[in-house]
Amino acid sequence: MRAVRERRRRAGELLSPAGRLLAALLACICLIYASPAANADSPSPSPSASPTPSPTAAPTPAPSSPTPPPAPAAPSPAPTPYPYPSDPIGYVDGPAANSTVFDGTLVVWGWAIDRNSSGNTPGVDSVVLYLDGPPGTGALLGTATYGLGRSDVSGYFGDSRWNNSGWQFVWTVGGLIWGNHTIYTALHSTVSGATTSLSQTVLYVPPPPDPAPPSPPASYIVPAGAISVSDSAGLVSALAMTTPQDIVLASGVYDNAAPFENPYGHRIYSATLGGAVFKAGLIMGGNSGPGGGLVQGVAFDVNDPSKAFLNSIVHVWGTGQGTRILDSTFNGNNAIGHAVLARQPEGLVIRRVRVRNFTVNGITVDANVQNLAVATPALLEDLDVANVSFAVPKSSNGTAEACVWLGNSGTVRRALIRSCAWTGLWTGTAATGSLLEDLDIDLSAAGVYIEHFTTNSTFQRMRIGPNTWTGVACEWASGSWGSRPACTDDVVQDSTIASADTGVILDVGTTRTALRHLKFIGQGTAAIKDFSGVNNTYADNDYRAIASGAVQIEH
Repeated sequence: MRAVRERRRRAGELLSPAGRLLAALLACICLIYASPAANADSPSPSPSASPTPSPTAAPTPAPSSPTPPPAPAAPSPAPTPYPYPSDPIGYVDGPAANSTVFDGTLVVWGWAIDRNSSGNTPGVDSVVLYLDGPPGTGALLGTATYGLGRSDVSGYFGDSRWNNSGWQFVWTVGGLIWGNHTIYTALHSTVSGATTSLSQTVLYVPPPPDPAPPSPPASYIVPAGAISVSDSAGLVSALAMTTPQDIVLASGVYDNAAPFENPYGHRIYSATLGGAVFKAGLIMGGNSGPGGGLVQGVAFDVNDPSKAFLNSIVHVWGTGQGTRILDSTFNGNNAIGHAVLARQPEGLVIRRVRVRNFTVNGITVDANVQNLAVATPALLEDLDVANVSFAVPKSSNGTAEACVWLGNSGTVRRALIRSCAWTGLWTGTAATGSLLEDLDIDLSAAGVYIEHFTTNSTFQRMRIGPNTWTGVACEWASGSWGSRPACTDDVVQDSTIASADTGVILDVGTTRTALRHLKFIGQGTAAIKDFSGVNNTYADNDYRAIASGAVQIEH
């Protein structure tokens, strides 16, 4: 074998490169046939001999067949249509559409079913409520209690499955904007998973506002260059000057055998708030004079009727137009009739005063002239008036015993009124176009008494009671007044009336008077009594808190 390889080697040296390549291939073939696998009798090669491996040719991939696409799935059978594709259905029984709702708890209730249900189930599992929008946009109110008895529903549809298809939700109403709001009710079906929305629109009316409280007497700045007075004689002397002056009173007591007189429009100031104490009354105005007088910061404390003029501590008359009474207190000691009696209402201003213990009226503004028109209506504001009564309470029969009496066009604003035997506020005579607001009245037979003749006037933001018998009373068309109605074209609004017997009385003849946005509490007879009135109206009133057995409106 070695000789064979030697001859091949030598022969290879004589060959060309191509020949050598061919010889190498032949040698490989010979080695293959000479290997032990080819010839089991041939000796094994020497361990030191390393066979030259033959190159492994990369396999040629067989052409692949294209993968066929999956066979299309067999189409699902079309669902069987529901007999009632619009279900679930239901209804909102309460509150009624377009009804008025107020602060407090409100029960929203109704029924819901899915007529596609089977067995004994009603086909609905939840009822969810939203405000001012359907699910996704409305404000969530909550989930109703579902499954309440509704035999009427099952009877209507002729199927006992819906015996318990009722729902109910208790809504705590409050803090909304006055106006229309919509309740959305989402009914969810257990049959189809569908949701149906119902809607119900209601009118929300917020509670009447509380009246603004009055401001008490307040400090002020006295004018520079004023006449200084320290005793009663000095005051009498200063008031005798015919040219209006600023007069400043030192702290102390000022007394006189008769009321002090200020016919010339002097402006009187206590040097300190309440420091100057008058034991006699004060007359503002006279037969002549410029008017425009003022008293400010004085404490009036009078118990001797001889020191009061026409039973009043401050009396305004004649040329007393434009009188101002400011930051003063009045005590009549149950001996004097009026704290202020103004027979000259033109331009009158009474502001930040405290009045106690009078027998006729606390403050009276009334020229006592029918149909009198004033160029500048009176302004009474920030009043605190209490304890006005005859010796026998209510014996005036409505002719007196009022804490505030307004008989001319004017404004009464921010008044705390208590313990007036007949009425807290009286209007009449020529009270045309008046505004009366922010009144807190209690402990009177009537809160407000509207007499002959109050026309085109507005009473608003009042709180009356609970210790009054009648909240507001319009007097009847008495024959002694030519059968003319006492109240015509008036408005009572935005108020809470908690009177014991009746909220508002519109007596015979009351004409075109409107009662609106009133909250009635505790009336035992009626919220409103309208005795043959003419075109009176009522709107947005809350009657829920009147007593059991009382009526809302009695005609």
